[in-house]
Amino acid sequence: MINHAGQAIVLANLLLFAAGCGANQSTPPSPTATPTVVATMPETAPPSPTEQPIEQTASQASPSTAQTAEQADAISSYRLHIVTQSESPRGADKVEVDGAFVKEPPAQELTIRFQEGEQVMAMTVVDGVRYMQMGDQWFETPEATINLSDLTLITPDDVTGLLARMTQVGVEEVNGVQAMHYRGGQEMIPVVGSPGDTLDVSALAFAQMDVWIDQATNVVTRLQLQANDDQNDASTLEVVFDYYDFNAPITIEKPAVTVDASSLGESSAASNDIPPGDTLSQLLGFRFMLPTGSTVEAAVGATLVTALTPYTVAEAQRLIEQILPANGYTLVTKAETTPGQTTYLFQQGEKVVNVTISDGGGDAARLHFVAAP
Repeated sequence: MINHAGQAIVLANLLLFAAGCGANQSTPPSPTATPTVVATMPETAPPSPTEQPIEQTASQASPSTAQTAEQADAISSYRLHIVTQSESPRGADKVEVDGAFVKEPPAQELTIRFQEGEQVMAMTVVDGVRYMQMGDQWFETPEATINLSDLTLITPDDVTGLLARMTQVGVEEVNGVQAMHYRGGQEMIPVVGSPGDTLDVSALAFAQMDVWIDQATNVVTRLQLQANDDQNDASTLEVVFDYYDFNAPITIEKPAVTVDASSLGESSAASNDIPPGDTLSQLLGFRFMLPTGSTVEAAVGATLVTALTPYTVAEAQRLIEQILPANGYTLVTKAETTPGQTTYLFQQGEKVVNVTISDGGGDAARLHFVAAP
């Protein structure tokens, strides 16, 4: 089974990315530490990369010394495109992530699209300050982080040490560079994640991992993981990382902050154009879309909403712990009120939201929201 936080359906909603992906960013050759927050990110594939001449040395083209763009000192800036998609009896989900990173001075911008682009979140970091986008408005939010490994579980960092044991397929052009293609079978794919949210493909009918290493820089330019289990509910999973525009001039600029974070409790609902009838989003004050297969069991205006979701309890906990703080809420308390049931208290200005997560049976989680005032 693909025990990846609920079959990667979670991928579509774990939007908050721990800046772990940009924590070790490099610097572009002549990067201004101010990226323009116009996320002109690719819809389904990375745009044609800008060609950057990089001298190749014999020592660079070695699988034993291959690195990720985050790790490589020779890479000062780069762009990233991630696609994760899964299908199972619980539904189909797709998440796309686009990022631009500058190492010195550190700057980054990330855009995440899920539910086929119906919901978009963006984050920019400039001069050590984080900015989050809600709808068409930006606000400063020092606490918000984005952890890409929460979306994919597996990352290029997990596989570069395996290249020497993988099969060389040959040199191919990928993302505008000449790259050596390596392939690993099911037995090569590591078990990654954390208890309750693990990617383990060892028991599946099929799994394959492919990695492409730029021959000029010895840096990962693409990672692709494919897995399916025809004998277990016909589940499929695909994760693709594309790194490109190595050392290209990338400018990341501070966005125009249009919302004071302290006023989010008063204005967020209006600013996000929440459609009539979306009681959960009205309750929270921002657009919150439940995954395919969810059922709203009860709703009392914008005060109380109970929903049964296809998440596991662990997936639902992680989602709530990430998405509410990213939208201006502060976690006040978290308590396990009874075995298998966790209650959270969040605050945003004068507004208080109580969230209780419990086992809904059959790998489902029940989420109960109550807001006041």
